[in-house]
Amino acid sequence: MSQGVGGGRPCVPKLVKKLRGTYRKDRAKADGPKFETQAFSNPFNVTTQRVAYDEWNRVAPEFIRTGLLHVASYQTVVRMCNVLADIVSLEETVHQDGRLVRTPIVVGDEQVGERLEAHPAMKLLLDARKLYNQLLNEFGGNPSSASKVASQKKPEAKKNAGSDFDSMFGTKRSKVG
Repeated sequence: MSQGVGGGRPCVPKLVKKLRGTYRKDRAKADGPKFETQAFSNPFNVTTQRVAYDEWNRVAPEFIRTGLLHVASYQTVVRMCNVLADIVSLEETVHQDGRLVRTPIVVGDEQVGERLEAHPAMKLLLDARKLYNQLLNEFGGNPSSASKVASQKKPEAKKNAGSDFDSMFGTKRSKVG
């Protein structure tokens, strides 16, 4: 039997199933390891790693709130922030140099012409974007996976008992009759 390398569905952790609303106790397997959740400090330098630093500040609080950032997933979130920093750097390179670059056509020892090719950074950029989306999917962080993860916060009750029309326009309709 394959050891998790086959073409089947990946195993989804119990916490993610509960957040998605798909957890069923009758199908539950034995509980996996329980990891310590804590408030992690930002591992990036604010001056030299600004993009990764800002991304950490954007995603980490939400992942901590939902219990998805813990000692076992810490490095994955760090890697995700680093990948975003790589994406921004590669995008700047492509923006400066252009998507296409001229490369010489050499026959023997002699250059016989030039051809246009995709910038080498384009392949790296596409791979980095794909990796970033995969890592983000693990945490329900993009639109396609976010719809599968239910929020743990319950919506607050409306302070105003009026209708949606009243709240939209800030008016109260008088009763006729």
